[in-house]
Amino acid sequence: MHDCPTCGQPTPAGNYCVRCGAPQDLRLGRSRQRRQFAAAPRERRNAPWLVSTLFPQLPRHSERHFHIALAGGAALVIALGVLRLFAIALIGAALLMPLLTALYFYDVDIYEGEPSWASAWTLAWGTLAGVLVGMLANALAPSGSALIDKASTAHLVVGGVLLPLLGVGAALAGPLVLLRDRRFNETLDGASFGAVTAAAFAAAQAVVVGGGVLGSGLRAAGSAAPWVARLVTIAIASPVLSMTAVGSAGAALWLRYRAPVSDRRALGLLGVPAIAVGLAGALVVAGAVAETFTAAGTWLAWLIVLDLLGLVLLRRAVHVGLLEEASEADVGPPVRCANCGATGPSHTFCANCGVALKALPKVRRGGSPGLPAPARGSFAGRLEAELRGRRSGRRRLIAYGSSLTAVVAVGGAVAALAAPPPRRPRCTRAQQCGRPPIEPRPASGFLGYQSWHSPALGYSLRFAAGDWTIASDTSTEVVLQAPDGLGLLTVDAARGAAITPAALIGRQRSSLQGQLLGLVLDTNQADQLLGAGVGLAAGPGSVYTATIASPQGPEAPVSVAIMAAGEGNLTISAVVVAPAENLDQKGTVFARADDVINSIRWPGR
Repeated sequence: MHDCPTCGQPTPAGNYCVRCGAPQDLRLGRSRQRRQFAAAPRERRNAPWLVSTLFPQLPRHSERHFHIALAGGAALVIALGVLRLFAIALIGAALLMPLLTALYFYDVDIYEGEPSWASAWTLAWGTLAGVLVGMLANALAPSGSALIDKASTAHLVVGGVLLPLLGVGAALAGPLVLLRDRRFNETLDGASFGAVTAAAFAAAQAVVVGGGVLGSGLRAAGSAAPWVARLVTIAIASPVLSMTAVGSAGAALWLRYRAPVSDRRALGLLGVPAIAVGLAGALVVAGAVAETFTAAGTWLAWLIVLDLLGLVLLRRAVHVGLLEEASEADVGPPVRCANCGATGPSHTFCANCGVALKALPKVRRGGSPGLPAPARGSFAGRLEAELRGRRSGRRRLIAYGSSLTAVVAVGGAVAALAAPPPRRPRCTRAQQCGRPPIEPRPASGFLGYQSWHSPALGYSLRFAAGDWTIASDTSTEVVLQAPDGLGLLTVDAARGAAITPAALIGRQRSSLQGQLLGLVLDTNQADQLLGAGVGLAAGPGSVYTATIASPQGPEAPVSVAIMAAGEGNLTISAVVVAPAENLDQKGTVFARADDVINSIRWPGR
């Protein structure tokens, strides 16, 4: 035994002090000045490594398997997205992190010796909260003009601010129940409870919000590139942000109410619960709001930046929690370190590798008489196998891969059962259609119709007041929406020799690509325009398909028709947005929009 040069207390010979964790070859002012991360001494304490931060109780020999599992799951999700199997990919992406968390629970026996309901409670609460907030998000989903306007209140305020804040509060409410239980009195418990609940919450919310996508079939229409970016967001970027934000808030709560009094100010202002919870909400809101005005790829890049910040915050909280002031109790009997495998005196830190022992799974004392051999399947048994060269990581990877594959298979079965039946075109260009898709109204002249006139460009139109209301208008544009908010018609115009119908269609398409997810040309023959034109003037036109998306996830597919025509130096375009999978609603919206488009009168007519 000799005195530690940092804390001055007696410690056995070794690389690190078993009381404060400081390296024995350095003299630090205090143990918290050590640069090594307390849960992984080979890493810097402020380095935003994902696996060692979110899963701090992983021993060194298990981290590689988690890196492989995370990379393999992400590769599977990306591959499904490239193949445009969006519904299946959505399920796999949503459950990637929760499955990895479940593997973490199994791998380290994180609550060995503690009530089993603790881990079940965190997962169950996160799932329930995610389902409820997801249902609320569906109830408040954008409609009418908000369908293609991400700057609208439905997207920006509700989806970008209110729902994310509600989610943070709901995710924290579950762990707060466990705060009262003094068996969970370590800062690491608060961080783990918060992160696990947030992972389950993010997964449940994504699945519930994406219910409309699941009903579009196995291979839904849409551009692969933006979908892949969104799937990576759902799989990793978004849940990591939630896990780090809620986890750091949970750590601050436990540090304030469960840590020794002398350690409660160790995080400074970041350890004040009100500030920590507010910062968690600010991080999640900053991520959600960005979705309302950026493309899928740009939003993913922004979330990665926030993830790095969140990882540093959570890492600092875990580090400080593991360095909570050790008691002056005597050094205990020998124990085997689950991180390096060395046997050494038991106290707070491993004398050989410097890891905080309470950041590791519980392992029975090795070599002590009267103790049974490590049970097969327990962590001690797996550690014994690892140290003897028998690798058990392959079995863990197989279990994780099998679980993820089973989830993807179930998602595929659900999508296949919910897929709409194949459709055939009712009409072709060379064949007359049957009766109109909507019931004819009694003849009533122009009663019940309302007109609109462009004061700047001179064109006008009329619409049935019972079918449409004016959502917004300018001197050159009018936006009509159906009373139920499920249909939208935008009529816009521009004057100039360089403004051709094709150019105006391109401008409208570019605008929609920033508002909808995966806008792509619809090649289904049943959806094609039989006679594009505006105001009885022929012109180009096409039908596209896309998905409405909010910060909470992809919501529902829509069908978009864009057409334009020109007369003189004036060009008028029309954009119709309708539900893609409900054929009755879609047919009604398109028929009513066609009536308005045909009513457009050009100047001078």
